[in-house]
Amino acid sequence: MGNKEKYLEKPWLQSYHPDVTATVEIPEKNLVELFDESAQKYANQTAVIFYGSKISFKQLQDEVNSFATALSELGISKGDKVALYLLNSPQYIIAYFAILKVGATVTPISPVYTSSEVKHQLTDSGARTGLPGHPL
Repeated sequence: MGNKEKYLEKPWLQSYHPDVTATVEIPEKNLVELFDESAQKYANQTAVIFYGSKISFKQLQDEVNSFATALSELGISKGDKVALYLLNSPQYIIAYFAILKVGATVTPISPVYTSSEVKHQLTDSGARTGLPGHPL
């Protein structure tokens, strides 16, 4: 018996509402592709509300693309590790997706970390500054 068959025998599945399927198809797309598709599909709908200000998916995508271009011009590219030291804000979302869009890896750093925790994460992650050849 395969894994799918074993899963489908699980007793909790009998409690699912009839309209809820036991399995889902997961698209083989990365997060940036899913973000761009959502931004196109819901362009004029609100993506983020921050302190009463609304940002549409189109505006968010434009900001992401603009920042991704800036990162690329700074030399950030596939395989780089970029530390993201921001509070929860629209800028965090923009930076997060822009970093992914250029192919880099995000290492989020909480602003509530102590200095030694920040230093450890920066060292451990291999993050560097935006300028090629300038390590932290």
